[in-house]
Amino acid sequence: MRPFEYAYAVGDLFLLLLAFLAALFCPKNLNATKLAYMVIAVGAGTALTAFAYADVWHPVISFPIFTMRGVVIGWEDVGFGVISVLGVYLTCQRHFLASRISSHLMVAIRALVTLFIGVITMLVASLGVRLDSVTSAIASMLIIGLASLFLWSQQDRLKNNWKKLAGKCLETGLICSAAMFFFYKCFFFPLYPGVVEAWWNLSGPFQYRLFGVPIYSDLVYCMAIGWLVPPLFAYIFEEEMKED
Repeated sequence: MRPFEYAYAVGDLFLLLLAFLAALFCPKNLNATKLAYMVIAVGAGTALTAFAYADVWHPVISFPIFTMRGVVIGWEDVGFGVISVLGVYLTCQRHFLASRISSHLMVAIRALVTLFIGVITMLVASLGVRLDSVTSAIASMLIIGLASLFLWSQQDRLKNNWKKLAGKCLETGLICSAAMFFFYKCFFFPLYPGVVEAWWNLSGPFQYRLFGVPIYSDLVYCMAIGWLVPPLFAYIFEEEMKED
């Protein structure tokens, strides 16, 4: 058996438990259709994760699916994508009023608009400016989040609470980063000592750690995911925020 075999899958199971706990504290007005749309987004999220970590993270994949540009994509990556989307969705949706989808076509169009913005940003950052993959992914998520925030604020029927939503973005980002820190520090690293040195590239900007947890490639990256999802969710589904 290879060192740290099945460690990635075990980590996914623990994160799934965290997502389940998050669901317990969420309002019971979850929309199954919107949740399904968010799960569909896992495909893009899995590709983004694999691309973002190509320079910095090389885990043992116990259940491979295919190889893309030398990067092995496994069911563990899909599981992490599903759990990330569900966890952030459960965290941010409590800020919005329950509503139904008025047009599935418009949902698809708005999703394609944000996907196009993200792909262009990532290509410019990685191929044009020659940034590393993590920085390119973070830049893409920040730009998509800002674009979604702007487009959402322009929807006529909404109250344009863009400052309030921006604050919720930062709040969700901090929650995601804190959850990942707790996962690594209290569960994954104690269970698998030496896994950081075995799996992570700890050179350049990736060498800095907070109590052993990589700062830039993990804590900052998770904060960017938390920043991205609330405005993306609000724009795609034309959500209205709850009053405080």
